[in-house]
Amino acid sequence: MRVWRIARNVYPPLDGEGARRNGARWNSAGRPVVYTAGSLALAIVELLVHTDPDIIPRDLSAYEIDIPDSCSTRRISIALLPAGWDAHDDLGPCQAAGDAWLVAGTECVLGVPSAIVPEEENFLINTRHPEAAAIRVVSSRPFSFDPRLLR
Repeated sequence: MRVWRIARNVYPPLDGEGARRNGARWNSAGRPVVYTAGSLALAIVELLVHTDPDIIPRDLSAYEIDIPDSCSTRRISIALLPAGWDAHDDLGPCQAAGDAWLVAGTECVLGVPSAIVPEEENFLINTRHPEAAAIRVVSSRPFSFDPRLLR
């Protein structure tokens, strides 16, 4: 499976440290995980909603990442999520589900619906899972937003 990530190029793209330090929708702080998107377009939208347009970093790269088919994957269906799971001000239900997945450690990858575009999927990589060693960045390029998106 090919997934995408846009991140500052001064950090290793697959270390999960940003999510570990700050927490995010599907993990509490202290738990490393790499957030990726099922398409480059979704990765752009996901970054755009989490970034102040006035202070967008200039050192972004788009990373194409290969997750081998042999990596164990679990998917969470919207039908299994509580009402309001996609709220931007209450991450508790999603963090609880993601933390439980990380603690169980049974799968390397977790597919989750995008809170922005629920018909699309994001893929979380458990950096501590043994299968994560097989996941590779296959290409990268400098990335900048088209200024029309920032108006």
